[in-house]
Amino acid sequence: LESIRQFALRSPIASVFGGRLDSVRVDGDASFNLNLTYPITDKQNYDFQTRLQASNGSVELIGFPATVDELNGFVDISRRSIASESLFGTFIGQPVSIDLRSAEEDSPYSVIARAEGRATAQGLVDGLGAPLAGLVTGAADYTTTIRFPRGGHD
Repeated sequence: LESIRQFALRSPIASVFGGRLDSVRVDGDASFNLNLTYPITDKQNYDFQTRLQASNGSVELIGFPATVDELNGFVDISRRSIASESLFGTFIGQPVSIDLRSAEEDSPYSVIARAEGRATAQGLVDGLGAPLAGLVTGAADYTTTIRFPRGGHD
């Protein structure tokens, strides 16, 4: 995954993530297919499609204490869109499903990640460092959204 991220940082794929791939750390195995059209006489009209398959990977957002581990599934990226298929992993010790999609054209965001899972009290303490030890027990379902800003936006 890291070699693919490094390739993406240096390619047009980085623009799909609003130039924010440097805020993401990845590890693990992956494969991908890339179709690239790059007209030599009209370089601005390039196009690409890639399908990435993660196999037991991990993803970390810099500045956030917990990682997504055991990441598996597919991500399709083109010049104008991103989508995921059967993307799942483990977050704070519990299964999580992740849906990636492109934001609306007029949005200040480029990519929106929606994650759904279940969090245990112990997972919140161990994985996120929440000061809840001895105060709560049990588990709760959650849905969270991570928005990646479009290039030029905070």
